[in-house]
Amino acid sequence: MRLTGRASRSGYWVAVCAAWIVIMAASPLMFFAEAFWASEHRTPAASEWIAFGTFVAIFLACFWVMIAASVRRLHDRARGGWWFIPFVIVPIGVNELINFQTHVHPAMTLYQEILTYATVALGIWGFIDIGCLKGTPGENRYGPIPPVVDVFGEAEANERPVP
Repeated sequence: MRLTGRASRSGYWVAVCAAWIVIMAASPLMFFAEAFWASEHRTPAASEWIAFGTFVAIFLACFWVMIAASVRRLHDRARGGWWFIPFVIVPIGVNELINFQTHVHPAMTLYQEILTYATVALGIWGFIDIGCLKGTPGENRYGPIPPVVDVFGEAEANERPVP
C-alpha cells in the first residue's frame, strides 16, 4: 500500500479491519513461541524462532497497511500525513510511558492524569477525523476523489461518484 493519494472511509475501514483480522489470525504463532519461552529457562527451539519471526513479519506488514490507510485517509480530509503522529503515535507512546511509570510508582501523579486525559482527547479526535468524517468534496492537493469500496452493496448513489 502506498502513502500517496486519498482513501475513502469505506476503503480505510476495509484495509484496517482486514489488517486486524490477519493479525488476530496470526496471533497463535506468537502464543506458540511465547508459551515455551515463558514457561522454561532454556534456549528457544528453531521452530519457536520461526513462529516468532513469522508473526513479527505479519504484524509489521499489517501495521504498514494501517499506517498507509490512515495517511491516505488524512489526505482525503485535506490533512498532511504527519497528522498521524499526534493522532496515533503520541497517544500510544504517552500511554505506554505512563504504564511504565505506574509500574514503578503505582500512584498516578497530577501530570500523569493530565497527560492521560490529553492523549485520550487526541486519540478520540484522531479516530473521529480519520475514521468517521467525510473527506473533502472534489479534488484536493492529494488527488481526485477516491472511489467508495462497496463491501455490502449498500453504498449510497450520492455519497461519492466512482470515476
